[in-house]
Amino acid sequence: MTDYLPNSTQVPNLLFNGKMHEMNDTELRVVLIVTRKTLGWLQDPETGMRKEEDWISRGQLIKLTGRGKNAVSKAINNCTNQGWIEARSEEGNLLDTPKKRQQIGRGGKIFYRLGAVFMGKAKRLKGSRKDTLFNEKEKGSLKRKPLKGNLKEDTTKETVIQNKPFNKTVNGNKNLFKKLPNLEIPKAQIEYIKDEILSFLKDKHSVKFYWLVASKIPESVIRQAIAEIKVDGADNPARVFTYRMRKYALAHQDGG
Repeated sequence: MTDYLPNSTQVPNLLFNGKMHEMNDTELRVVLIVTRKTLGWLQDPETGMRKEEDWISRGQLIKLTGRGKNAVSKAINNCTNQGWIEARSEEGNLLDTPKKRQQIGRGGKIFYRLGAVFMGKAKRLKGSRKDTLFNEKEKGSLKRKPLKGNLKEDTTKETVIQNKPFNKTVNGNKNLFKKLPNLEIPKAQIEYIKDEILSFLKDKHSVKFYWLVASKIPESVIRQAIAEIKVDGADNPARVFTYRMRKYALAHQDGG
């Protein structure tokens, strides 16, 4: 039997094993639709990475759930409150209240994704590659998707960085990151992302730095960097991670 069933959608086991009984019928339908619209789509064929979020209109949710407007509105509100799904604006701002979503809905787009309750379990960096939601191809055939820039130049720089004398911390230039605007995400989510970075890099001396990174740099950028570092098999992953985060920070100074 093949490892992957064509025309199917990956669903976090936690939905079946612990959260489904906490949801009413409409809430479950909303969570499943968000799952289908995100994890049900292959974003990058080379890495097997799944779509993280998708624009879903209120009309689509009403049509696909088969439920009324009020029932869907209540379901979205409770699903976001429980951390089962997240709603964000086109700019990536968290829409965690009905008022914020109503303001965006009048002329903008609302993007939905699975919430930290599910992604915190499914995207855990510990364990085998098959346990992640990225559904990456087998290691022997996996191709690296480089960040923007010259691949040869970046690889050379990362090799030099790894060979430098290693102190107890790889905190990088904190002032550089402090110049970046704060992400509009809950502190609990920042703490979770920080813990994910720490669980991979194992550098307890840099906990404060990782918290700063999680509060300033989008989660998708952090996860892409970690995924690529894992594939590359870096000797000093903490140094390479810091280099990549600094590179992002430099490119986005003053709104760049």
